[in-house]
Amino acid sequence: MRYRRLFVVAAVMAYGAWVNAQGIGFLFHGESIPEEGNTITIPAVEDEFGFGELWCESNPGSNPGEGLILKLYSGQGANIKATLKIEHNTIDAATLKWCMGGECTILNGKTEMTKSFKASGESIPVEFDAENIRSEGYLQALLTVTSGVESCSVRIVFTNGGQTGIKAVRQTAPGSGACHSVDGRLMMNPADGAIYIIDGKKVYSDNQSINN
Repeated sequence: MRYRRLFVVAAVMAYGAWVNAQGIGFLFHGESIPEEGNTITIPAVEDEFGFGELWCESNPGSNPGEGLILKLYSGQGANIKATLKIEHNTIDAATLKWCMGGECTILNGKTEMTKSFKASGESIPVEFDAENIRSEGYLQALLTVTSGVESCSVRIVFTNGGQTGIKAVRQTAPGSGACHSVDGRLMMNPADGAIYIIDGKKVYSDNQSINN
C-alpha cells in the first residue's frame, strides 16, 4: 500500500511538472494547436465595413477570443520574443499588419520582423491582417514565439482562391494519404505552390508527382 501511495504521489508530481513545462502555446478558435500539423488556414472574406474589400484576419477585432491566441499557461508575466516570417505571398494585399504585445506594425514589404515585449496575463491576441486583397493566391507566414528556453510556432495561411491543390488530410497511417512537408512535419492544411511527401512520394501541391 505504501509503494502504491508513493507511485500515485510521483505520478501527480510528474503530471504537474509536465503541465508547468508547457509554458506557452497557440490556440485557434479555443483549440490547442499541435506541434505537428501546426498550420491554420484563413480564407479571404469581405471586410466588416461593407466596402467590398477582401480581408484575411487571424484574430478579428469583433471577437478576439475566437482568433489566434498565444496562451501563457503559467498565468504570470513573461518576456516574449516573437518573429513573423513571410514564406510565400501571391495575394497582393495592399497592407499586411501585425499586432502583438500592444504594438501594431505595417510590414511595408518586409518578409521578416521580430518583436520583443513583456507579456502579462494569460493570453495574447495575435492579430495578423491582410487588407484589401486584389488578386487570387495565398500567403504563408511562420510565427515563432520564444519565452525563456521554450518556443512554439504556427504557420498562418491566408488564401483567396489559391489553395486548389492538395486537400487537408488527417490520417497518419502508412498508405493513408497522409501529407508531410519535405522536412517531415505532418501538414493538416497543405498550401498551394509547394512540394509535399505523400506515401513516400514527392508531390506538387497541384497533385502532380515529381521524380526527384
